[in-house]
Amino acid sequence: MRPVNCWLFDPVLHALDEGIPGSLSCTQRRQVPCVLLTIDGLDAVLQADKPVTIWGSALHDWGHEAKGKAEIHFSFAGIEKKHLPHILCVTNLLLHGIDVPSNVRHDNTLARPLRDWGPKERVDCIVTNPPFGGMEEDGIESNYPAEFRTRETADLFLVLLMKLLKPGGRAGLVLPDGTLFGEGVKTRIKEALLTECNLHTIVRLPNGVFNPYTGIRTNLLFFTKGAPTTHIWFYEHPYPPGAKSYNKGKPIRIEEFDPIKAWWGSEADGFASRVENEQAWRVSIDQIKAGRVGRLVMLSIREHRFPFLVKVGDWNRFSRNTGGTMVEKCCHFFDLMRVIIGAEPVRVFCSGAMDVNHLDERYGGEVPDIIDNSYTVVDFANGARAMLDLNMFADGSKNQEELAAVGDQAKLEAFIPDGDLVFSPRVGFNNPKKVETTHIAVDQAALDAGSHHGATYYQLEAFLKAVAGDGPVVVTAEDGLRAVAMGGSFTKSVSAALTKRNGPFYICNETYRFYRRST
Repeated sequence: MRPVNCWLFDPVLHALDEGIPGSLSCTQRRQVPCVLLTIDGLDAVLQADKPVTIWGSALHDWGHEAKGKAEIHFSFAGIEKKHLPHILCVTNLLLHGIDVPSNVRHDNTLARPLRDWGPKERVDCIVTNPPFGGMEEDGIESNYPAEFRTRETADLFLVLLMKLLKPGGRAGLVLPDGTLFGEGVKTRIKEALLTECNLHTIVRLPNGVFNPYTGIRTNLLFFTKGAPTTHIWFYEHPYPPGAKSYNKGKPIRIEEFDPIKAWWGSEADGFASRVENEQAWRVSIDQIKAGRVGRLVMLSIREHRFPFLVKVGDWNRFSRNTGGTMVEKCCHFFDLMRVIIGAEPVRVFCSGAMDVNHLDERYGGEVPDIIDNSYTVVDFANGARAMLDLNMFADGSKNQEELAAVGDQAKLEAFIPDGDLVFSPRVGFNNPKKVETTHIAVDQAALDAGSHHGATYYQLEAFLKAVAGDGPVVVTAEDGLRAVAMGGSFTKSVSAALTKRNGPFYICNETYRFYRRST
């Protein structure tokens, strides 16, 4: 286990110490790859029967306000696989007053069968940077259940950590991207994590955090054992202003985590104070588990339909009344983008015009100014992008709506009103395709009761249940505000394009940044 910039654990410990009485004084956290704490009030850590377990290399100045040296000599235990880090760890313990560091063994933690870790060895808190990017020797994987057998060190450690946590125990750890988005055994491990634990927060670290030791992109994972995951908060940790990467001379600084600490909130109330912004967004577990496409990269929505209907006072013919087509008609699709992608938009572009509909209409001598076709592109905070293809004079289309979600593993398409769901996994160039088509039936009562192929019926049903207190609030006023604000940004983009008209083409070099209203 190579020493790394493990003072990253300052924000980790900040997140984990919530609600625990006492204090943990750690003056220099430079090379502490793994810390397991058994806690009944942090002052109890100093008692011999409440051990602090340190797994990994080089212990540096782990300063406790000890009641006496004798009490902490047997509170430190460790297992280190590599010879040199083991010597460094023992030496540092000796230099810092641990006269008999006999509890630090030269061994491989993963060599012990998972079933042999008993209830008395369970802990309340885990803070760890398990080794990643390495492979265990043949035979180590046989110590784990068949569904979790792999030689990748980080994956095996994650399985072990889930085993070692007590019910209600909390963990904060560093893991590479591959653990979150891999296939095979990684998928089964992730499913176990999401089922047995509440993976409530993932902090995505920028590239270069662990340079020069590794360039692997990493994440900080925070979870609590005992309840399944319902949704996950993602926080994209940005580079500081002017920085493009980290290196040994310019490492990540602890002060950069201050915004995360301020945003964090309290696990006791379900992080009710958290708000989404350009760095932070929330994704429901239903979206994650349904994500057969892998990591969602692109979402496209096509609506080819009939023109605007006639309404009272012809109010929908003028943007001053409605906010324009991009607000009145398309806000629903922008809300859908946010729900599917699970993040907030940061940049938008839209090009559109009124080319066919309403050209010969006059109301009080005025010509309508609502567009009837457009292309819209949205960049989201989590790196995904979405597109809306709108046409309101294609009333002869077989399907009014077509949706396509494309990830790094597959493509998923939905067609309305046909009701077909088409799944197309990646197969490689010139290999046989493996397309799966499923028909999704809609209750006839829903079809008969409302428009939008039954959607209106289910929306009203959910609304009535929420009002009566018989169901959750599915859509909030905040959701509506954000969808309308997105539409307003697209209207600005269209207006900019129209002022630069050149024949049949509309050119817009301006990209509008989306600003959400603070609540």
